[in-house]
Amino acid sequence: VVETVHLSALFTTRRTMEELLESVARHAGEQRAHRLTLYTVDRWGEDWRMADSKPRRSLDSVVLDEGVAQHLHDDIHEFFSRREWYAQMGIPWRRGYLLYGPPGTGKTSLVTALASELSLNVCVLSLASPNVTDEKIGNLLSSVPRRSVILIEDVDAFFSAREKQDERMHISFSGLLNA
Repeated sequence: VVETVHLSALFTTRRTMEELLESVARHAGEQRAHRLTLYTVDRWGEDWRMADSKPRRSLDSVVLDEGVAQHLHDDIHEFFSRREWYAQMGIPWRRGYLLYGPPGTGKTSLVTALASELSLNVCVLSLASPNVTDEKIGNLLSSVPRRSVILIEDVDAFFSAREKQDERMHISFSGLLNA
């Protein structure tokens, strides 16, 4: 989305207005640098939109079994350091983790803490959304904002709906796998 702002002022120069806007943009960037940016799918299911910005969270703030957080953190750092190797081998540079457990056990908290530690954005994609279709999920996953981790929610609801042949679910198993 591109927005246009028209500014006019009496008794000042264009350069003064440019400096003001540069200052505002610099200040906004400094504020975002210390915050975690969350994206969600827009209401049409076609693009990512910034949904929220929240303070970064320490990995130490998530309660996990001994060594789990450090193991994930180290694995992600190793993954980031091997991008060139993936390219040389012709392997897509992607990493996936399956977090499972009952609601409220910290899966999303872990993702936001890891993203905070690594200065990444979080893109939340709900498979239960009626606006997400096979075509749209492929487009969404190919247009993720830079330096983002994708958090796919409601995977359990997806499989339950698939078993029940729920008409409200607009994504197929093959569409999900292809995306």
